[in-house]
Amino acid sequence: MREFALALLLALPLFAFWVAGAPLSWQGPQLKGFNFQGCITVIPEITALLIALGIY
Repeated sequence: MREFALALLLALPLFAFWVAGAPLSWQGPQLKGFNFQGCITVIPEITALLIALGIY
């Protein structure tokens, strides 16, 4: 029973990923004008929060 649960835990997300068309793509930042476009945007408030929590 334990093996079945583990297989189900791994198989269902992989099946959903496959059915969705494997929508995984990697993008690097690209310089557009004077700013970088694409990739992850980190707002200053989150950065300050992470630094404060790290110091605390």
